[in-house]
Amino acid sequence: MMNIKGFEKIVNDRTDKFNDSAFNKNVARVIKNKRVQSQKTQSEIAEGICSISYISKIESGKCPPDNFYVREIMSKMGITLEEVMISEFTTELYDIIECIYHDDEHKVTVLVELTEGSEILSAKLVQLAGRLYLNDDVSSLIQFINAYKADLNDYELMVFMYLIARYEANFLRYKKASKYLMILKELDSTDRFLEFLVDYLIAECNLYIGTYVQSYYYLNKLEKMLQNAYEITNLYKVKLLQVELLIYTNKIKTAKLEIDRFTRMTNPKIQSRVDLLNGLIEHHSGKTNNAVNLFLKSQKHFFEISLLFIIMTYSSTGNMTKVKEYLTILEENTSENFYIKLGQYYAVKLDGNMYELREYINKNLLHTMKKMEYDYFYDQVMNDLINFHRHNSRYKAIDELRFKMSDKR
Repeated sequence: MMNIKGFEKIVNDRTDKFNDSAFNKNVARVIKNKRVQSQKTQSEIAEGICSISYISKIESGKCPPDNFYVREIMSKMGITLEEVMISEFTTELYDIIECIYHDDEHKVTVLVELTEGSEILSAKLVQLAGRLYLNDDVSSLIQFINAYKADLNDYELMVFMYLIARYEANFLRYKKASKYLMILKELDSTDRFLEFLVDYLIAECNLYIGTYVQSYYYLNKLEKMLQNAYEITNLYKVKLLQVELLIYTNKIKTAKLEIDRFTRMTNPKIQSRVDLLNGLIEHHSGKTNNAVNLFLKSQKHFFEISLLFIIMTYSSTGNMTKVKEYLTILEENTSENFYIKLGQYYAVKLDGNMYELREYINKNLLHTMKKMEYDYFYDQVMNDLINFHRHNSRYKAIDELRFKMSDKR
């Protein structure tokens, strides 16, 4: 999608303080936007004040707002300093990060509507944060902001990098998300809401990549921070990620004990996550009907993954009719091709032809799974390959696969 090295260069060039040129850049954007909207050329604006090359310098943000020529240009175009200040949505950017932290969907929606139509970068970031939270398509917004990322101040850059990482993680590209997060951690954040969101995403990515020690470290860090702050809702989120870590490391009984502490949640998203994880625990315990009912309850907030878990559960009991039924629902209601491939994998697996299963895995899954290795599905797929090689007495191949699975544990 974009070159991550561009972010590395920007971060490496930054000092620990906020970028002093950020306000200059905003003045430049306002001047340029107003000139373009009024359909005037740089030559027309510069006439009687300065050279065309100096106008280019002003519009590139290299001159402070107290510069004589900048003041003259602003006066000629009818731009006030108040207009420049209003054009920045810094407060709204802080606000929307706090709203996402508190899971306040209503306020997020209000902030998205407030910044609708603005061409200011900070407003675009508010739009990106809100629309990503609301599960809208944000690819064009990311591309737009990416073209001007060098103009972002330190806080805006941190928010942008977090949002890109969140976007990548939403599409199961956890390794790529982790790379953005590693660069992001080089910058110092004074916003505790953003710091939590970043650290939580790091824990999440490490969980699905399979670096469980790192995930455990960040989850413990977040738990201590939230206990001191009495932030119950986000503490629940951290605790549930810890339960998922227990499930992925096959500590099912401990996971069951932990999740039984959760009573009925008032937050619908958290309740859906409780249902999803309870469904996984029931699946591991062989309670098919209970597992499916819990997955169905979680569908509002975890549509694709809940369908995959239902397909997985029915596949493990040999119910091809139900596998095909829910695979059809998945194929008709998602645009994410990888989810469909995973659903089809369970159907192929249920057919019982090990050679066809191996071919399907090699052709349709392994290449894509390199982006999200060592997650729940990856382990299942690799174990199926191990069973294929065991059936054919290929013990060297088994050793290689097991080494690959344990390499980053």
